[in-house]
Amino acid sequence: MHKLIHSLVLGAAHESLHETPRQAVPKKPKTKTFEQLIFLNTSIGSIGTRPGGPHKHNHSPEEEFLNDLKYRQKLRQRASVENIPLSTIYNQEQEVSPQLALSTRPYNGTVRKMMERARKKNLPKVPRSIQEIDNFIRDERAKKFRVEMGPEERPFYGGLLEVRIQNTVQRSIYFISPTVKKIAATKNNCVLQMDGTFSVVPKAVGIKQLFCVHLLYSGHVFPIMYCLMERRTTAAYEQILETLKNIVLPNKTVKKIMTDYEASLRKALGKVFPEAQLLGCWFHFAKAVHKKAMKLGLGRQNVNRSIKEGSRMAMALPLLPEMSFEEGIEAIYGWMESHIDTEDEKKQMNLLCSYLRRWRNQNVSVYGQEFRTNNAVESFHSTLVQMIGNPHVSFWRFIESLRKVEHKKACDAIRVHRGEYITMSRGQKLKRIQAALDKEKQRFDNDEDRDIGLFLRKISNIMKGEFDQCQVEEEMNQEKTEIDTINGQKTVEEIENTRFKEMEL
Repeated sequence: MHKLIHSLVLGAAHESLHETPRQAVPKKPKTKTFEQLIFLNTSIGSIGTRPGGPHKHNHSPEEEFLNDLKYRQKLRQRASVENIPLSTIYNQEQEVSPQLALSTRPYNGTVRKMMERARKKNLPKVPRSIQEIDNFIRDERAKKFRVEMGPEERPFYGGLLEVRIQNTVQRSIYFISPTVKKIAATKNNCVLQMDGTFSVVPKAVGIKQLFCVHLLYSGHVFPIMYCLMERRTTAAYEQILETLKNIVLPNKTVKKIMTDYEASLRKALGKVFPEAQLLGCWFHFAKAVHKKAMKLGLGRQNVNRSIKEGSRMAMALPLLPEMSFEEGIEAIYGWMESHIDTEDEKKQMNLLCSYLRRWRNQNVSVYGQEFRTNNAVESFHSTLVQMIGNPHVSFWRFIESLRKVEHKKACDAIRVHRGEYITMSRGQKLKRIQAALDKEKQRFDNDEDRDIGLFLRKISNIMKGEFDQCQVEEEMNQEKTEIDTINGQKTVEEIENTRFKEMEL
């Protein structure tokens, strides 16, 4: 009975559903945005539908896609081969192919990551120590890192230097310019300039300093030895200088050496090159005196102007003959003493003159020298920084940039050896300063009385402002090459391609 009732109820419900069918809800018409209309009805010769009809193109989407792939491949290829900053490569390619650059995403997105991956794949693993660097460079697969960029591919990498002090081992690696070394073989008395920098050392290797040795040749300075050092101790410098003496300049007499006033370096030079005349750098001396004057408060506005002039006179002491250095200090003391008014000024004067007397045995005089500073070495460091783009890059990028700089300097050395002209890029202001300094020196030499105080005051007036900025001849030795051949014209490329084959030393 219950089953009969249940079946009758289900049948009635089924009939009621078929008698009243469900009506479909009408859909709202979809309105497409302008961006959606752009990519509708895509076909060959048309990229989409716009109001007023399709926009015609003379190429297919496949061609545009292939061009975009070629553009990206160009970015990857340049990133893996060249050592200039990636953003520079991107900007250069944008200028060459502006239409393709529009279809590529901005540099700071996926494009930058793509270029970074391409560059990373082309470089070896980043070394963790100088010992790992030496092991890898000696491997046959790393030949390009140990030879020069010239056509003969002569050895550029020198080797590993180790010195053991108690329980520690201090390591350095060095590189030698084969071209400048060959030129140095033609000289009897060599004049060298040396300086170190911390601004362009590679990161994550334990290297603390790039130490460079430059050779003075025909009025120009060319790097002959590059050293990457873990420590700046006297023992480490001695080993580098012994290598310079026995391997780089064998059987050669080193006549003069100009450096800064680093104690460990000067001590090592006295041991390895005892017969060489050790010269100081005027810029480094002026910088040290200026720093001391600032500590004594001589840079304040309320300080006596004559006291300030006395501090500038002190910075000009290296232009005096070495035998007149003590007389120059006494002349400065007398000038300042005649113009002081208070006990504080007298105290400042005594402290400054006491500081100057400590320099008597430091070979600070550059009187009669061809170069008064070693700013040519500083200019080389600036060139290296500009080429690298980032001061602290990976070791392999650093070595590639160092090889390029060596190649450029070697080409300049060959031009000078052939008698071609390499002009020095000096501003008009620096030229006037140089001419004024030479004029005052000539007057001082011709003066029988040789008023040292007057000479120092004139030099301080010439260099006023330059001393305050600690930029004594800062850019005076920055070099710019210009080729002026006598018999016919040659391009830079022709000279660089035949730099070793045509050179006869």
